[in-house]
Amino acid sequence: MMEISGVFNKSEGAKRSQKGQPLPVEQAYRLHKLAVTGGKGGDMLLGDRNSAKAYYKEFVMKLLKSSPLDDAMYLWCKIVPHIHSPYAQEYRRVFSMIPTQNGWKHLPRVWSDFHASEFNRQGWERTLESFNIILEGLTSWEMLDASVRSTEEDHNMFQNFISIVTQMCDVFFDKVQLMERLQRRGQEPTGPNNVQWSGQNTIKFINLALKIASNKVLSHGEYLVANFEIQCELIRLVKEHDLELSGAIEPTTLANCLDNCMEALNTQEAVNIVQYAAENQLKCAMPLALTLVNSKDIQLESAHKVLINSLFHYETKWVPV
Repeated sequence: MMEISGVFNKSEGAKRSQKGQPLPVEQAYRLHKLAVTGGKGGDMLLGDRNSAKAYYKEFVMKLLKSSPLDDAMYLWCKIVPHIHSPYAQEYRRVFSMIPTQNGWKHLPRVWSDFHASEFNRQGWERTLESFNIILEGLTSWEMLDASVRSTEEDHNMFQNFISIVTQMCDVFFDKVQLMERLQRRGQEPTGPNNVQWSGQNTIKFINLALKIASNKVLSHGEYLVANFEIQCELIRLVKEHDLELSGAIEPTTLANCLDNCMEALNTQEAVNIVQYAAENQLKCAMPLALTLVNSKDIQLESAHKVLINSLFHYETKWVPV
């Protein structure tokens, strides 16, 4: 078994690596066939459960590194999850390959496997790293701009993206709510499954998720906000934890979020965005405020006007509303 499971890295593979030659995928498949069907006696050569897991990890990683994604996914769909439960390394490899090889059709399946595995039961920070790999791919998609999506397939693909981001945010919100419940009881949350507000992964996740949630999706012939509820909840959390976070929401994303609030005639959410930008001294704060106060569709209440004026009282160019 050790010779079979390590052959991709330890024997012929090592020799070829020294010469700059990868082990051919065809040879890997021949070795795989030998491993699962056995030799003349017909017995499997994979050994016990742990040996089999190590073998499949090496074999899958070999295919992911040496084969087109479509070929590797053919095997993936045959062995996951009933024969092999992928390790985090395998998931991350697939997630990073999808955008580079235009393999978006595989994302729903791999995400479903990842979700069913409870995200490999990693700590929260490691799970968030995996989420961010996926989100970086999604936000780099050439069809992210709604105006560029011209076919039904494009729109359906983006709907899949929305579904995945919604599930990610549901997990994130559950973590936050659990921490809030513990704090209300006077308990300080500790452990690897807590949200690390000051960590780079957290603000990165929020920024990437907001880009998707605040985007537009085609529904019954009109463009609507992809997920307005998630947008508002992420903004609320950022406002609440802005002193802890290691960064801020990107200006372009804030502008999109503000436009969505004004389209929905949601004055309070729009004011929240302006307040967040001003209190964090972002350069986009005044342009956002001017966009809001000059809108013909939004009617600011007296309390909103007082708040906005107080936020910009130090700006010489600000004209009180």
